[in-house]
Amino acid sequence: MKISTKIIMCSCGVMAFAFTFYGYYSYFNTPVRLAPEAAKTALLTLSENPDAIEIKAVSKPDSVFGNSYISENEMVSLGSILMKADKSLLSDDETLDRNAMDDYLEKMMPLMNELRMASTPQYQAKDKPEKFSGWKVKIEYTKKNEEGLKNHSERWFIIDRSGKFVVKSFDVPLD
Repeated sequence: MKISTKIIMCSCGVMAFAFTFYGYYSYFNTPVRLAPEAAKTALLTLSENPDAIEIKAVSKPDSVFGNSYISENEMVSLGSILMKADKSLLSDDETLDRNAMDDYLEKMMPLMNELRMASTPQYQAKDKPEKFSGWKVKIEYTKKNEEGLKNHSERWFIIDRSGKFVVKSFDVPLD
């Protein structure tokens, strides 16, 4: 076998390895694949006791354009969650203790704030399309609190374009 043939075969092998490695690396390091991992890491980091968290489901990353990361359908469902929580809190015939009210406000105020921001004119759909700004990932989880009671929630994460950094997050109580 000639030396030129060996050099060509060797260079073809090196190129095949390089393309395979690059393809593997780029496939697993796309923002769509990195965003859920960033969200899971952030959820566990935000928790005081990461061992008490049980992740039920992780959504596929959804595109976010501009500041609008809550769709109209999601606004309606989040509003209904707030209404159900209000009715259940107000329907209790028992006297509300201060701890229950504080717990309720602590859970619901961030969600109310997000809905309030989503209903402002600056947030509403504009005539021209906005630029792609990142990803939205939702994680449904249960967490045991200090008393051993389970808390079922969904945390929404807004992640940057690269899929590596959480820009914003908030909890949606599901029970």
